[in-house]
Amino acid sequence: LLDVERLRRLFDSYATQETSRVITQDRFSQVIRGILKVSDPSDVPQSRLERYWREIDLDGSSTVDFEEFLIWMNDLGPQQSSFLARD
Repeated sequence: LLDVERLRRLFDSYATQETSRVITQDRFSQVIRGILKVSDPSDVPQSRLERYWREIDLDGSSTVDFEEFLIWMNDLGPQQSSFLARD
């Protein structure tokens, strides 16, 4: 199980500050690039980012709340081999 507090800090660093704390698809792409430590955005194919987005946005709201983020990171995130799988 991943450290929930560490994931909360990661989530909060990318979450929007408006009415609710959520991550947009654009911000999620930044999260993935940050986790993978890539300097060139083209190092992560758009098709992979879109697949990850479909996996994480469980309710189809076009934003991700912390619960969705936590579930995805525990099930499919960087500790899982599918996270680094080739497209």
